[in-house]
Formats: sequence, structure tokens, C-alpha cells
Amino acid sequence: REEKREEKREEKREEKREEKREGQAYSVNEIRKKYPRAYEKWSSYDDNQLIKMYSKGLKPSKLAEHFGRQPSAIRARLKKLGLFGTDH
Repeated sequence: REEKREEKREEKREEKREEKREGQAYSVNEIRKKYPRAYEKWSSYDDNQLIKMYSKGLKPSKLAEHFGRQPSAIRARLKKLGLFGTDH
């Protein structure tokens, strides 16, 4: 009897995990409607283009449009590259 209850609890936990995974996939798809390259890995070519364009004075919002990524992703990448949010 206790085993049955534990099985039921595990089934419920698995259902919740599945719902969470589905919810995440849905939100990524929704975000990609506006930002087609959201969550994609950055290539070295993209990094070089980003550096050049940012160095020419383009703002993260304009860079986001160009790269098809969220403005927060542009800022995060610039920060990782040492170009944004530093004293340089």
C-alpha cells in the first residue's frame, strides 16, 4: 500500500517536471518570435561583429535588432567581452 502511494507521488512529480519543461519550451518559442536567435550560441564571427558595431557607437537596442537577440543578451555578451558595464 505504501509503495502505491510512493508511485503516485513519483508520477505527480514527473508530471510537474514535464509541465515545467513544456512551459520553458513554450516561452523560448514565444521569445524567438520577436528575437529569432535568442538563446543560440554566439560564434566568434558574431562576437567580432558585435565588438565592431558597439565600438562604432551602436546601442544595445540597435544591436539586438541586428543580431535578432534580446537587448539583455547583447549587454550580457558585451559584458563578457569586457566592453559593457566596466570602467573602460
